[in-house]
Amino acid sequence: MNKIKVLWMNNGDESLLEYIELGKNYQIDITPCKCMTDCRHLLNDSCAKWNAVILNAKINDLPKEKPSVYKLNQAYNDVSKYDVPCFVVIPNEHINKASLLNSIPKGERYYNLKEEHKDLFDAIFIKVSNDPRNRVLEKYADVCRFCNHANLPN
Repeated sequence: MNKIKVLWMNNGDESLLEYIELGKNYQIDITPCKCMTDCRHLLNDSCAKWNAVILNAKINDLPKEKPSVYKLNQAYNDVSKYDVPCFVVIPNEHINKASLLNSIPKGERYYNLKEEHKDLFDAIFIKVSNDPRNRVLEKYADVCRFCNHANLPN
């Protein structure tokens, strides 16, 4: 399997260097972005490039804006439009759990970054490995690269 490309919307709450290194053990290549505007821009540029998105529970639309858990629902819905699996992490304990649960779809879970990062990476690996879209993209990688270089739509 090719490396799993993951876009991580990290508002600067936490350094991701440790997790970027840990992700390599799971064949996960993590690209951080600082705000949802940047995340949407990267998804718009090449949605097919990304296998999954990780959202911090506190979201900010712009780099200098104060992050808030109340923006998580909109961010989650935005990512869902791209048909890319989305995972939510709590980088620290200063989050209202009731607000968090109201901001993600029922049945979806969130991961405490400090205690459950291995579970997070396992879940990403399993979800992406079992996604038929990713199997097709991997099987026909040459055709996909040609379409990207020829500026054909994804």
